Amino acid sequence: MMDDAFAFIARNGGIDTEKDYPYTAMDGRCNLAKKSRKVVSIDGFEDVPENDELSLQKAVAHQPVSVAIDAGGREFQLYDSGVFTGRCGTSLDHGGVAVGYGTDAAGRGYWTVRNSWGPHWGEHGYIRMERNVTARTGKCGIAMAASYPVKKGPNPKPSPSPSPPAPSPPSPARQCDRHNKCPAGTTCCCNYGIRNHCLVWGCCPAEGATCCKDHSSCCPKDYPVCNAKARTCSKLQCKAQVYKAQPNGGGGAARRRRPPLPLLLLLLHLPAALAFPRPLPPARRRLLQARVSPLLHAPPAPPRSGCASRGGTGGAYSLVRAFDALTERRLIEQNLSRKIVHVLSGVLFMSSWPLFRELLRGPLYYVIVLLVSVLVFWRESPIGIISLSMMSGGDGFADIVGRRFGSMKLPFNKKKSWIGSISMFISGYLLSALMLFYFSCLGYFNVCWELALGKLALAALAATVVECIPVTDVVDDNISVPLATMLAAFLLFGFSACC
Repeated sequence: MMDDAFAFIARNGGIDTEKDYPYTAMDGRCNLAKKSRKVVSIDGFEDVPENDELSLQKAVAHQPVSVAIDAGGREFQLYDSGVFTGRCGTSLDHGGVAVGYGTDAAGRGYWTVRNSWGPHWGEHGYIRMERNVTARTGKCGIAMAASYPVKKGPNPKPSPSPSPPAPSPPSPARQCDRHNKCPAGTTCCCNYGIRNHCLVWGCCPAEGATCCKDHSSCCPKDYPVCNAKARTCSKLQCKAQVYKAQPNGGGGAARRRRPPLPLLLLLLHLPAALAFPRPLPPARRRLLQARVSPLLHAPPAPPRSGCASRGGTGGAYSLVRAFDALTERRLIEQNLSRKIVHVLSGVLFMSSWPLFRELLRGPLYYVIVLLVSVLVFWRESPIGIISLSMMSGGDGFADIVGRRFGSMKLPFNKKKSWIGSISMFISGYLLSALMLFYFSCLGYFNVCWELALGKLALAALAATVVECIPVTDVVDDNISVPLATMLAAFLLFGFSACC
């Protein structure tokens, strides 16, 4: 994609400045007057040897280098700060500029890449991507299709431009509610709400847009009919007017010169910051698929995973019902029926694994901790009750409050905020005390409240400290928080009594 741009600049004899002809990330027609205004030119371009990070490093040491990367992954799009070591592929669907490289305090090498998604994304519009990885293609395919312009001659003499018109007064921001607003020219869309009250707002970068019912997409006013399932927007509810959308991230391996075009992601980000990968071609109107920033909820699971879940559940239920019917009709013995179901249920479950797109580790860890608490502690011990209260109430409220009001980050962990950590301590402490009171009233154990409240505060503090430590890339919060709470509660309360 960059080679085509460089070839156009050389063929056109130069291009205009960014200030005079800015990038708008919107469909439109080329301004022929400004296309012919040539301020800076290049003589050609050179391709960096493919799949060679050392060659790329030598090129970046001399000048900025355009790189193609796979930016379709959720971890990349939700990047906030630090060296990016998350998961990504090599389906090149986005372009950036490698402007430097270095090594962080932990000794990890990184590329400094300038993105086009605005100053509110990443580290003021930049991302530090892991360097010297095992794969020859580099992180996210950064070494697969890099190139840079070559310039030998002088720039063309610019033609005199007419005096610019007087700047128009800035448009007022869009007020979503009392606490949130979106920039002018955008539309407030609710990402998450309860009944008529919106908890998380997002900004659709189109004025007068239609907010889709999936709460993660929007359509421009010229194509106001949403079809989130098909990822399309249309003028009318008529199949002839529908324009198909490409899957996020494209499909298959990308060619060097013409990789698949990316899906335009409208970043719904509080406090209403916008970012755009690149404009859409005027011949197509894709669904404006919103990227949900780290606010409150994740985007809905892909249809394939949803169908696999429903199919697996329906298959398991049908299996049990079928053998129940055989047992009732005395066609098979009950003990034999139970053993056959025991064998076939595992086979059915494993057979469905290829149908899923990904393993949702967070919910899996949550369920594992629930099962461990039930099997080990059950209702006679306060340890499991306190650990589950801190994981569900404490960590859950910290996530909600931190993403909504957590503008002031912790100095040692930029992914956590002061208000989120304070909310975790308070909500986890109160919920733990409430659940201890509930089980003590039912007679499962006795609580000496004079001592228990202080011990409970120490257990909540220990869980909060562990949640603040930047280890989420190694151990999930759904595991580290309950384990730390279990250890603290065991040391403070013992296994079976609060006093």
